[in-house]
Amino acid sequence: MMLKGILVHVDSSDSSEKRLETAVYLAKSYDAHLIGLFVRYFAPIPDIPSPELIEQIFESQEKAPAKGADKAEQMFYNAIGQEGVAGEW
Repeated sequence: MMLKGILVHVDSSDSSEKRLETAVYLAKSYDAHLIGLFVRYFAPIPDIPSPELIEQIFESQEKAPAKGADKAEQMFYNAIGQEGVAGEW
């Protein structure tokens, strides 16, 4: 089996560290490129009759900082840096 690229979901959860550790191990073993991905959560929008209001809600959520994104990115770069794995966020 040959792996060229690996995508790993990284967040601030407890299980994220193990996921990242496994992905780094695989990337190093197969000389693969590792891509870190943070998934941003958007709160569900209730039934609102106004499309303008929905647009405003989306815009405010996009502008708000993603909780845990910076920590996840730093964790990713620390992990690939320590093991000498090529990767990108």
